[in-house]
Amino acid sequence: MDREERRKRFKGVIGVTVTPFDSDYEIDYGKMYNLTEWWVENGMVRDK
Repeated sequence: MDREERRKRFKGVIGVTVTPFDSDYEIDYGKMYNLTEWWVENGMVRDK
């Protein structure tokens, strides 16, 4: 993908998600799944 294609594809706000960790500082994949579901349900998807 060249620069012009990226400019057309990526426009508007680009959301940044956090990586959740548990009390042992391991990635909490369950919480990450839930956060991802929340983002998608609330509009952080392409072409919406």
